[in-house]
Amino acid sequence: MASTPPAPWSALLPELLGRVITALPMPNDLARFRAVCRSWHSAARGHGARRLPWIVHSDGSFVVLPRRVLHRPLPLPQGTRFIGASGSWFALDRMDVCGKSCILHNLFFGVTVPLLGLDSVIGDFPDGFKVRKLLMRSSSPDDLVVLVTTDKCDNYQIILCRPGKPGAWATKPHAMPYAHISDVAFLGDNLYGLTSAKGPVHLGLGPGEDSDNKPIVTNFEHIIKYQHSDDDDEVYVNGDDRDDEVSINGDGDDDEVSINEGGSDEPEDPDGTVEAEDMIVKSRYLVESDGKLLMVKRCQLSSPYLGTHNLEVDVMEADMDAGLWVPATAADARAIFISKQSSKSAPAHEKAQTRGFKCYFDNEHDKFTPCDGTHASLQALFNKKSTWVFPPEVVI
Repeated sequence: MASTPPAPWSALLPELLGRVITALPMPNDLARFRAVCRSWHSAARGHGARRLPWIVHSDGSFVVLPRRVLHRPLPLPQGTRFIGASGSWFALDRMDVCGKSCILHNLFFGVTVPLLGLDSVIGDFPDGFKVRKLLMRSSSPDDLVVLVTTDKCDNYQIILCRPGKPGAWATKPHAMPYAHISDVAFLGDNLYGLTSAKGPVHLGLGPGEDSDNKPIVTNFEHIIKYQHSDDDDEVYVNGDDRDDEVSINGDGDDDEVSINEGGSDEPEDPDGTVEAEDMIVKSRYLVESDGKLLMVKRCQLSSPYLGTHNLEVDVMEADMDAGLWVPATAADARAIFISKQSSKSAPAHEKAQTRGFKCYFDNEHDKFTPCDGTHASLQALFNKKSTWVFPPEVVI
């Protein structure tokens, strides 16, 4: 009796094909999947072309949502170290016999461009400096790149350069008025910064470069009037990497920790140890969304017993004419993906039914599902820095 021939690949059940699709994070793998046959192409189309961004860690490993699958490190160029990302581009540095150098790399298209301007100023920066944020004005590797850096004393510096070109515009340590800029965002061709006083500033950019191939910054202008808030009456402890600096009225990091006031005497356990207290963590992020300049304000309760959770998240819009922050509105459903190193707004998933903003913070979604079915935080387990990366969408 003749054996029954196996069913063709095209006969796989849609449910099984859907599980395969969710396990293919790389856009080129998804493109190969849909090219197998007509039924697989239909399955890929039914899953939708828009994918959620990845959360990429400093060691190159990454988490894919919504299944929270942890993948092994990305195939970055040999000998490089991940220092930041913007969109689908990675900023990497390498150390070789010629010294330290930086590159801009897109692993999805196999394109690498040297950051010669950044290389030219690295030697002038203090020891322990790190890239806090990388921002590209557009997806073109020829366009302007902005980097916000900090050193071991949490001093901010701003660098502007063009990939592939020598020369960079960079602020000096403690140079005012730039020293208080902790976050940046492009709105069209205009560059804005968020200062510790909560007001955005406009950095005027000239056309082209000067005679030394440096981008031109023409002016520095405050665009929002100072607005008094309850924050002005609180004492903050720097909550980024250090906890021994105290500043009044928010003159610290953009991630601030305010300690609940309860007198000068701290409660003690019977054995003489100091009892842990709850803290209020306040953060601010600058992001462009559909032609608007937004500030996302996040207030969290951090408890040694209950963990950390959000108390309040506000999305404010810069009213340039009135010079005020006002509550933001959206004509449709928008998603804002937020991390210290990279923030971006995008149309919400097709299933979203309501207008407005939904914020996705990397440290809330940077989790994977181990065998016991619980969610474990990668940042807490391995002390990994993370950021959002947006792979190119596949045309289906």
